[in-house]
Amino acid sequence: MKRVVITGAGTINALGHTVNETFEAMREGRCGIAPVTFRDVERLSIQIGGQVRNFTPEGVFNRQQLVLYDRFTQFSLLAAKEALEQSGLVFTGELAATSGVVLGTAGGGVSTWDDNYRAVYEEGKNRVHPFVERKELTSGSTWHAAGLLPLFNMSYSVGQLHKYAVDLYKKLEEETGKNVGFSVVSNIRLASTKDRMDEYHQYAGVAQTIGVDVKFLTPDQVKEIWPLCHTEDLVGAIQHPEDGYIQPADLTQAMATGARNLGAEIYRNTSVLSMKQTKDGWVVETDKGSIECEHIISCSGNFARQTGKMVGLDIPVIPVEHQYIVTEPHPEIQKRKKDGLPEMGVLRDSDNRWYMR
Repeated sequence: MKRVVITGAGTINALGHTVNETFEAMREGRCGIAPVTFRDVERLSIQIGGQVRNFTPEGVFNRQQLVLYDRFTQFSLLAAKEALEQSGLVFTGELAATSGVVLGTAGGGVSTWDDNYRAVYEEGKNRVHPFVERKELTSGSTWHAAGLLPLFNMSYSVGQLHKYAVDLYKKLEEETGKNVGFSVVSNIRLASTKDRMDEYHQYAGVAQTIGVDVKFLTPDQVKEIWPLCHTEDLVGAIQHPEDGYIQPADLTQAMATGARNLGAEIYRNTSVLSMKQTKDGWVVETDKGSIECEHIISCSGNFARQTGKMVGLDIPVIPVEHQYIVTEPHPEIQKRKKDGLPEMGVLRDSDNRWYMR
């Protein structure tokens, strides 16, 4: 046997903090939906939800871990700990080297190719089997994405991933010869309430730990950087000087080129028909032939439910709409460009839920 399946489960949710508590609540017909008290939802139209209650992380994690791990990371670690304890296995270094978790993202898009490029670059082409794309690269949602690079994140671990991505995009053209359209124009997040500024101050501590530069701005400073911004009702803002945006389609092609240069194979216009597990790994049947591999990374995005069914999984994902508006050229912005002034940064209003670039 080359593979061991750990039949352990762990959970922490609105019904219970363990698997047994959750099943007991379900048998009794209890519902975990109730008014949300964990954060301010006064401005939201829906103010109820499934919230984990009576959870005291101080009794589980030390002070350093409480700083590093956000609430959701804490939940994940506790659930994983319960699953491992149920398995009855002692996690030695040898076992850790042959175990792992793979997460997929949108098929053929920029997030997928970030993973694929890094895998080939760090582990070598023999560690990565052919990449199969049902249509053309970027033909999903990547082609119309805004391409923002938000360094802002309240999670230490996710913030590190964002920082890694920005650093990668800066050197990608040198490594691949492809321009990714990376524009470092900064990113400004507005705050219309004191609570929002308090959130930004909390975030600044996380940013400092990660090594992300963040500056606090007064309304007058926002007006100076973004002259067209209405600042009369602002409390303040924060700015990421190293933030900006990329051209998603160019970035995807650059990473695909880099992966090809390192020996990776990409099969476009190839549909996956089925995935079958064997004693030695997997056989992926496509409309152009079969592929044998040890592991499968499913990055099928909107098609995750269909690909999940191929291996007996019910993946609860559905596509959702995202509205965006493309305006005509603004005369004052055109004048700034003609006068040789720098491009105004990405502007985001967290309280009113919009952004522009």
